[in-house]
Amino acid sequence: MEPSEIKRRNRLLLLLGGMACAAGAAAILWGRGEMDMNPAARTTVQMGTSYQNPMTLPQEWEDYGIGDPYVLRHDGQYYLYCSTKDGRIGVKAWSSANLTDWTYEGLVAEEPVTEGAYAPEVVYWNGSFYMYTSPAGKGHYVLRSEKPTGPFLAQTDNLGLTIDGSVFIDDDGSWTFTHAEFGGIMAAPMSDPYTIGPGEKLGASLGHWTEGSMIIKRGGKYYMTYTGNHVFSRGYRVNYAVSDESPAGPYRIPDNNPILISTEEGFNGLGHSSTVLGPDLDSYYIFYHNLEGKSAEGPPVRHLNMDRLAFSGDKMGVLGPTWGIPTEAPRLPIFHDRPGSAPSPGKWEQAAMPASGGHAWVSKLSTDTRYTAEFNAVVQPDGKEIEAGGEAALEVLLSYRDERNSRVLRVDGRQKKLVMAEQAGGAEKTVFSADLPQGTELNVLHALRAESDGDGTRIYWDGLLLADVKAWTGQPGKIGYRWPQGARPQLAYTAFSNEAGGSSDRSAVKPVPGTLEAAHASGNPSSPIKAGAAGTPDGSLAAELGRNGGAGLSRSGEEGRPLPDRRHGGARLGRSRAGGGGLGPEAQGGA
Repeated sequence: MEPSEIKRRNRLLLLLGGMACAAGAAAILWGRGEMDMNPAARTTVQMGTSYQNPMTLPQEWEDYGIGDPYVLRHDGQYYLYCSTKDGRIGVKAWSSANLTDWTYEGLVAEEPVTEGAYAPEVVYWNGSFYMYTSPAGKGHYVLRSEKPTGPFLAQTDNLGLTIDGSVFIDDDGSWTFTHAEFGGIMAAPMSDPYTIGPGEKLGASLGHWTEGSMIIKRGGKYYMTYTGNHVFSRGYRVNYAVSDESPAGPYRIPDNNPILISTEEGFNGLGHSSTVLGPDLDSYYIFYHNLEGKSAEGPPVRHLNMDRLAFSGDKMGVLGPTWGIPTEAPRLPIFHDRPGSAPSPGKWEQAAMPASGGHAWVSKLSTDTRYTAEFNAVVQPDGKEIEAGGEAALEVLLSYRDERNSRVLRVDGRQKKLVMAEQAGGAEKTVFSADLPQGTELNVLHALRAESDGDGTRIYWDGLLLADVKAWTGQPGKIGYRWPQGARPQLAYTAFSNEAGGSSDRSAVKPVPGTLEAAHASGNPSSPIKAGAAGTPDGSLAAELGRNGGAGLSRSGEEGRPLPDRRHGGARLGRSRAGGGGLGPEAQGGA
């Protein structure tokens, strides 16, 4: 997709009272019936760069487009894979740094088994990329590469199990394979990337053929999206289910399903989604396709779409689906760089080291009290352990004030542990230590991510939660790296944003039409929209914005009591006659 098609500057002027829309700017006026107007709620929202669904990418399959999109995030980059047109060989891929500007990477797999490769998905584990695909829907093959852009080479014979295979890796390092089946999604344990055990149904079904599953884990909950029933149906949709226990369930089906559906002329057949962490390290985005129709050869023609997800408790919703209107583009982190072996003096500064020598670099920018930081590095490129004070050490620095006061994440290569330590006044105290995933090799790239806020600090290794330390509540400071003399770590993508635990959901621009959870309000006390705790089917907080542009806060007109959306259990945002727009953070109600 050309940048000119996806980058448009838009200012959304939100006014109370009615609704209007103009090209390049959307003025949305919300009425409150007979309630008093609140001039303090008038606000202007700068949306910055935007994109528009559906998106067109360079070198899509001719008369086929992009169907069954899957997006992998690795080392701060995104890689998009899609189904191969029937009768053609090879898997196409694109890369992006921001989820809106995509570069074609060519055919990343050209093995004969990729003829008509349906729904390829790629996972990274310990230096290798594994691709799972079901050519023409006739069973699965696993391909492997050392790079996300290939070449991927076949490693297995046909493993069967219908189509739409997806792999989820849990915090304990266990693997689960889900796939399509009549009557509901199937799940099976995996003993290694190539071996799939017996499966069982998960109770997640759209009543008939159900496909396109994917699992993510967030806040200790397992969220599985799935789709059905037929790709040529205008009512093709995406539902989700939630489990508190494991990727194998049991799952419950929330009341706000389906989360993606549209039967409108020109935008329908929404389905087969994938979910990925956003560039700001806090948000999540869902990718899916819409149906244009049947190609000249018979297969469906589909197009790529992306919308933001938002969470409220264990409820997951889509800020959309958006179509044909400018939508806020994913936000980038406050700080991001690839320091390599020589960090840029424009973004980094050298920090003091102990008398034993070594190297230390910290960011010139500091985080807020709440932040998420990510560090990608090859700890021991040559495979040799370098020791410092008896411990193999690449150290990641958090909340850094000076060489005597900081928080440290230390990789112990000898014991394959991650040690969390607090340095205060020069004295160090070990706070927590956790084993690295079994079989971890330190001569390949790994990602450390720290989320820190008022609830503590959560540490992830390659996306797996290693530690949740409640005592480490958020502290501001710089981030950085420290390593001993003789070590030669390869430092890769490094970033932080001042968001954590889904906090960015509150400030995201909300599309119209759409739904709005009261938990996603900005907390502005002068906001005109209020909500209480009563009334929604799943017990979540919600308010309603009626189709006429009014805010219905209670049936009796009493503020503080929500009028539930009977379809979603959230707020309903109406569309003006002139088209869609966005509800900005300062026009939302405080919960």
